[in-house]
Amino acid sequence: MLALLEFIFSTVGLTMIVTQSRLFGPIRDLCGKIHKGLGYLMGCPMCFGLWAGILVYFLQVYNIDFILHGFMGSITSYIFYLILSPLMKKYD
Repeated sequence: MLALLEFIFSTVGLTMIVTQSRLFGPIRDLCGKIHKGLGYLMGCPMCFGLWAGILVYFLQVYNIDFILHGFMGSITSYIFYLILSPLMKKYD
């Protein structure tokens, strides 16, 4: 069960980093200019999620946990930010 949760959180974290983050914004734009289909892949969570799941699977098989933990930390931090953001604004 724990391996499944690790897989899910890692895949979602990687997908959100690539398709939604400001960090990858210029890369998404560049990919869209190079090839329109590649631009769609980098901007679509469902499309990129397929390839993210495959990559995360192979990272698990080869025990490259530090990258997986980074992806999990990313999505966990973002979820907590979404939950706590309204509270922080309320008490500012």
